[in-house]
Amino acid sequence: RSPAAAPRGGPAGQAPMGQAPLLRSCCTNAADGTGTLQEEKCVVQRDYPHVDFRAQTASNAMQDPSSVQIVRGDLQFERVIKVRLAPPLSGALGLELVRQTELEEWPMLSAVVAGGSLAAWNSANDDQQRIRPGDRVVSVDGVQGSAAAVSVRLQELLKALPREQELVIDFSRSEDTVSPKANQPPAMVQSRWRQALPSCCGSSALCTAVEDSDGGDLPVKVGCGFTDLSSCGMRLPDRVPLLLHFDVNKTVIHSDSISSKASEDGIREAVADLFWGLVTTSRAEESPSRDDGGNASAGGAPPAPRWKWTGTPPGIAPPADVQVEKGATLSTYFKFCKAHVKDKTEMKQCVRTFDKVEDIATKAEMESVVSRALEEIRIPEELRQGCANSALEQAGLKGGVYFIVPTLFHLVASLQREGREFAILFRSFGKDHEKVKNEWNAFCELRHPLFSRLIADIGPLDGSVPHLPDRRVHTLHTLYRDEQGPLLILDTFTNGPEDRTWDSWAKSKPRPTGDTRDGRAFAQAMNSKTVDGLANLQTWMRTHIQQQATSAIKDDWAWWQWHGEKAHAGKLMPLIPGSDAPRQVFFDDNIEVDDP
Repeated sequence: RSPAAAPRGGPAGQAPMGQAPLLRSCCTNAADGTGTLQEEKCVVQRDYPHVDFRAQTASNAMQDPSSVQIVRGDLQFERVIKVRLAPPLSGALGLELVRQTELEEWPMLSAVVAGGSLAAWNSANDDQQRIRPGDRVVSVDGVQGSAAAVSVRLQELLKALPREQELVIDFSRSEDTVSPKANQPPAMVQSRWRQALPSCCGSSALCTAVEDSDGGDLPVKVGCGFTDLSSCGMRLPDRVPLLLHFDVNKTVIHSDSISSKASEDGIREAVADLFWGLVTTSRAEESPSRDDGGNASAGGAPPAPRWKWTGTPPGIAPPADVQVEKGATLSTYFKFCKAHVKDKTEMKQCVRTFDKVEDIATKAEMESVVSRALEEIRIPEELRQGCANSALEQAGLKGGVYFIVPTLFHLVASLQREGREFAILFRSFGKDHEKVKNEWNAFCELRHPLFSRLIADIGPLDGSVPHLPDRRVHTLHTLYRDEQGPLLILDTFTNGPEDRTWDSWAKSKPRPTGDTRDGRAFAQAMNSKTVDGLANLQTWMRTHIQQQATSAIKDDWAWWQWHGEKAHAGKLMPLIPGSDAPRQVFFDDNIEVDDP
């Protein structure tokens, strides 16, 4: 079929089939007082064979408009409809998929539920199969000439769901499915929720997708309560695979130490880098003494720079509505200390104690942010009492504070529940990978006393459950860089020879004029496997994504330091080319707004 062929039945100006997914709407839906559904037709551009999907409820069946909602329909590629179940939701929810066609084969029907208890059965013979949450149910009905039904029902949702969850209905077709001939009626699937199914706009619901099946280029029709589907919960999900790079220190952990004191120091440094102020170097009353000719006296010292908070909320980006006077500069308190306190030990002390903040009210505000942050990282006493000390210690949790930030576990659980294909790389210049590895693997193996509950209904992410990836960290790699390009040294965690480490080379005085480390020869002497060059590194990362794996990489601090800590010499994120290229996101506290 020519991609440029315009679909029949669509509105004027509709993009041709085969182009980027388009979602267009031209409809309103309503239910009258008796619950009869009335619909207008909307058009969604996509290629979807021989299926009519309908979800409906009458207004008199609605009990809790916030309980059930169609939140996503991938009408272009995945053929997936998602239904979000939000608490409170009492009783059972029934979903019925009915075949009304003479097809010899029926498309594969599958359902996955993230939580609760799920049962599946074929209503034609009352065969029932009990399955666990997270399992994929596949039912193929081969009865010809009948309206046999395959039902998937949520049973006893504990009267109130503990958290928001999703039911995924997948209308994927098996490879051997027989397509209907042009003179056959289209396959039809009707789906009815026996409990409330309000539309995204809060009125009675009707979300419908229809396609004729005569083999031509035909539109799909979608009905929804919104006139603009971009405002509706029914959207084309982004199914591009993800590669997530996480810096370790001060990004996924507060400090490279598990002590509470070190965590507080890390938070203080973070807060110092969130408060923006104006740096001034002179004031009229502070001008150096001058002689009769108006020249500065020889003994007059230039005034010390001062930092004054702008009064704007803390943030990583500079405030846009601050007027910077002539001679002043805008800087965070952290960068102010780094620029004007040359001794490294003294600089850290000034950052953590806020000693260079002259205004008492500003200092008090910074301390209040520190106090709130410290409260957030403390493990609640009720959770600590409910966990054995040995379990906490085995997960690397000591001192009564979180080590890996809870947000990371919530993110991974959410992506896993979504069915998203993703991989993770922990990136650090230092030696903090091993501590992260211990707690991360405890989470994946359902041994984490605090956060394994987030994936308990999905299953362990340790490779022991079919169709679930092994997301544990098994290997630590070293990414060495030189003029020849990147060299990933596999299964090796190294900083070069012990008697002349790569970091010591970068710190040497005077500054080296050339790279004398010869790290490639060192890697060869260790008999380490390597990935050499940018193209090979891109291939390695693509394979890493396909495996949905997690690894840790020690980046080349010496190379970055030798280049003046410029971004181009920092942690490398190779872009992966191709029409199916994954999306990459790099989380790092040291990404500067003025040097991205």
